[in-house]
Amino acid sequence: MSKALTFELEAQGPFDPRAMSKRDAQAIARGYYVSEHGYASTPPMLTAPESQYKLGKSKRPTFGLSLAAADMSGYDVCAWRTEACTAVCVLVTAGKGVFPSVRKARVLKTRFLAEHPQAFVTLVWHELRKAVRARGGIDFRPNVASDIRWESVAPALLRVRGVRVYDYTKAPAKHREQTANYRLTFSVSERPQSTREALEYLEAGGNAAVVFATIRGHALPATWHGYDVLDGDLGDSRVDDPAGTVVGLRAKGDARGTDGSANGFVKEAVAS
Repeated sequence: MSKALTFELEAQGPFDPRAMSKRDAQAIARGYYVSEHGYASTPPMLTAPESQYKLGKSKRPTFGLSLAAADMSGYDVCAWRTEACTAVCVLVTAGKGVFPSVRKARVLKTRFLAEHPQAFVTLVWHELRKAVRARGGIDFRPNVASDIRWESVAPALLRVRGVRVYDYTKAPAKHREQTANYRLTFSVSERPQSTREALEYLEAGGNAAVVFATIRGHALPATWHGYDVLDGDLGDSRVDDPAGTVVGLRAKGDARGTDGSANGFVKEAVAS
């Protein structure tokens, strides 16, 4: 199994985006994309809200960093992923053949991060600042399909003026550092201890996301283990979610049709 990319990057970092000039970072990116992989030009590192359906549903302009999920790139970007969440991940199943050009782009982007982390971080930093200048305040999800500990790899990316940052994570609270400008939502899995870990997040004022067997067009449970459930399908950004609430998500992709159980990845569509 591939070593988790976050641990490899943490061992080399942290990376300060100002440690390399924008010009040098662009030159490295051109060499990688144009010279090595035959691209006509260097693609942007970030996904704009108009380019991704879920990001585009958020009220505030929301940008994402979309790497290749799981270990599709040869680097495992999700250190705490589980067998069930990997099996039904829409970014894994769709990426295997439905959108080959998108899959290739994400794979190359992930390898670029792994092989040229300083240039990558510098370019992302400049793209965030450019987005703020063009659109005013924005939200940013650095882990659209990954679980990189950016607070350790490149903390400066979480402190760009005008940018609010959020993520989902499967890492227990003791493995992540949440700050005022970096809102983390714990993603519940099928692991026996996952519910306990979610309750620890909630009891401390954090949030947790739960995938329910609720079908599209139907209401999610009102509560989960006594905590209020909000509809996470209405928008992607989690920055404005009330503290101590559950983000309810309807099963999608290969997870649809699952009956749901208390101990499964997809939970029963009833309040508990």
